[in-house]
Amino acid sequence: MSQAFERSLWDEFEAVTCVEIRDVPTFCRRVAAGLPDGATFPGRAGHQQVGNRVQYYKATDPAGTRYALPDQIAISKFDCYGRQKEFRLAFSTTDALAFENVAMALETDGAPPPPRASHHTSYDANVGNLTDICRVRSVRPH
Repeated sequence: MSQAFERSLWDEFEAVTCVEIRDVPTFCRRVAAGLPDGATFPGRAGHQQVGNRVQYYKATDPAGTRYALPDQIAISKFDCYGRQKEFRLAFSTTDALAFENVAMALETDGAPPPPRASHHTSYDANVGNLTDICRVRSVRPH
C-alpha cells in the first residue's frame, strides 16, 4: 500500500481505482484480528504490528543488523523505490520472522543465487465491512 495519492503511482501500477484507508490503526487491528491464530508480526518485543512503514535504504549502506532480522527484511526496500512511500502488511504463521532465521548466499559474477522454492500460502482475513474507515477513489490525481 502507499501513503501517497499521486498520479505517477497510478501510472506505474496501472491502477484503475484506489482504496483510501482513513483510519490506518483500526484497519491494521481488523486485519490482525482476521488472521489465523498464532500469526506473528514485524517489530521489537511488545511493539509487533501487522502494518509498518517501509524503511528505505541504499544498496551501499553498511549491512548493519538488518540481514539478521527477518522482521526488518520484511519491511525494508532499496531507496530507489522510495517514491512509493509504501506501508506494508506483513505477518507469518511460522517462525519466518524470528531473529536470525535467515539463509544467506554470496553473489558470484553479479548473478544472484537461484531462487528457492516458495512456501507462501494465501490467507483471507475477515475484516468485516470497511466503509466506516475506507473510501474508494476511482479518479486519478492530477
